[in-house]
Amino acid sequence: MSNLFTHNLKAYTGTILHKVTFSYRLSYFILLREKTGLEFPLIIDSPGSAEMKIENINEILKILNEKSGNSQIIVSSIYKDELSMKFDKIIELNNGVLNKSNY
Repeated sequence: MSNLFTHNLKAYTGTILHKVTFSYRLSYFILLREKTGLEFPLIIDSPGSAEMKIENINEILKILNEKSGNSQIIVSSIYKDELSMKFDKIIELNNGVLNKSNY
């Protein structure tokens, strides 16, 4: 991975690609926050994609929590009990977003 940013990212797959993408986006977020002085929310959709092991997901969430400053973190995940990150509020969608009783 020493030539990560000089070669085609399509050479990386699975967990490695997911971690590289996460690192890039987190770096961009940190740079944006430093340049603007604003706190933006962070939205992580399905941190367990690429069939990552729960240990890798928790590692990513730990780094995210350490680097996010005062930003709100929103995580969409099917792994409720397995995540080591503690959340202030959990919203569960048991019957999907659109439910016949809602419309």
